[in-house]
Amino acid sequence: MADLSTLSDWQLRARLESHGVKAEASADAVNELPSEWVARCMPSVKLDPYQIEIIDAVATHQRVAARGPRGLGKTMLSSIVVLWFASTREVAGVDWKIVTTSGSWYQLKTFLWREIHKWARRVDWDAVGLPKWRDGEELLKTGIELTHGAASATSPDKPDMIEGAHGDSVLVLFDESKIISTEVFDAVEGIFSNVGNKQGAEGFALAVSTPGPPIGRFYDIHSRKRGTEKWWTRHVTLTECQDAGRIDEDWPQERAEAWGVDSPMYRNHVLGEFAADDENSLIPLAWVEAAMQRWREWDDDGRPNPSGGIRFGVDVARQGSDRSVIARKRGAYITDIETEDYTDNVSELGDRVASMMNATSLSTSACVDADGMGAGTADRMRTVMGDGRVTVFHGGAHDDWTDVSGELRAFNNRSAAWWNLRELLDPALERYGPRLALPPSERLLGDLTAPKRVSDASGKIRVESKDQTKKRLGRSPDEGDAVVYACWTPPPEPPPPTEWVGYAPGNDPGQSSTPKQYKRSRGR
Repeated sequence: MADLSTLSDWQLRARLESHGVKAEASADAVNELPSEWVARCMPSVKLDPYQIEIIDAVATHQRVAARGPRGLGKTMLSSIVVLWFASTREVAGVDWKIVTTSGSWYQLKTFLWREIHKWARRVDWDAVGLPKWRDGEELLKTGIELTHGAASATSPDKPDMIEGAHGDSVLVLFDESKIISTEVFDAVEGIFSNVGNKQGAEGFALAVSTPGPPIGRFYDIHSRKRGTEKWWTRHVTLTECQDAGRIDEDWPQERAEAWGVDSPMYRNHVLGEFAADDENSLIPLAWVEAAMQRWREWDDDGRPNPSGGIRFGVDVARQGSDRSVIARKRGAYITDIETEDYTDNVSELGDRVASMMNATSLSTSACVDADGMGAGTADRMRTVMGDGRVTVFHGGAHDDWTDVSGELRAFNNRSAAWWNLRELLDPALERYGPRLALPPSERLLGDLTAPKRVSDASGKIRVESKDQTKKRLGRSPDEGDAVVYACWTPPPEPPPPTEWVGYAPGNDPGQSSTPKQYKRSRGR
């Protein structure tokens, strides 16, 4: 911390008065713990024990990494630390800087800085000893501008911006730290290079997140890997959050039903533990979460119209506990998902989807699960709309489909359609087109990460049966299947073999001939 101990109380008061700060502020206020500052300057805010422990650790340990379930109040903690740090350094006339970064610019703009603005409105500025911070003046959209320092938001793909943060007192805030690169974490170490020198420079870092896979610097810190010993860590448990009233008692059971208690989503988001996808998982959790983030950004931009027509994916309920689901896809976006209560009137469902298709001037087509009860829905839609606009999907049927490399064949249509969705989410295949964007849905998240890839003696791509997925998940993956169907276009029919019409000059008339064989191409 900047050395203020050599200043007497009257000298500090004189400095504050010279900057137009109320004389009630003193050196004691500069050295307050964050929880003490909250009690004095945000008296309407009541902190839970684990929250007090974490924010005070920032002042006492300088480098703090905290993880836990969704709902522990991570963004609130980050906001309070930013307000405490900026206001106390400003009061003291210390040269200060705050750098905030996150896994994405969207997270910074839409969540963290909006939360900082919200909590700033709860501050008693008379108790702080500063004039009230005003929106658009001291409080910017993604920053703070004061006399002695500033706070800013920095894109996670620009670690050099963090390296350039200099001041007598610097705070770096990592939000959603699990997906922040090691390069960004390494850049922070430059800030600590001057800490404790004769000039009394100070540096602080707070990294908060729900956990993800056991990789990356945030995981290294919590697993106490060599070189991370100076970080103070805290794992907030589900029980602590429930005792604090921040997580509803029924929520863990609801998530267990949606995701499965052994799934990485449940362990990450409910238990606050690091967990990776099973090696046989078909679609990694991180890919689905990234797709939902793309959808949020599209939604935040006002949902600009994607190009092309609309493709409907229809999963028809098989029994009373299942639900019929209709997914719409346009361009690279699953624009929305509609759930219908189970009905044994399959013709009614077919009429409903046909009505949706006719309600737009855009070109439309549909893919319908025609196994079981879906056969009636598909027949009804083909009667109303015509064969050309309705694809009848039979998961157990076999087709000559290959993956994007053209080398791997699928065991059956279900395997082909699910692998096709996997390719549309795979970040390594972006050169083939924009990655799919998915609407945020807890149920969809569980559906898409549940299916497993199973071994096949012939080396073909093979995805477990829907019944196997349903047994492990505890329900039918209705939303996931509807999205799969919306993204599925069957391969085109191959051209007929070349007919033998004669012999080329010089050929032996007795030589047999073989018509040319055509390989079936993939369809997207």
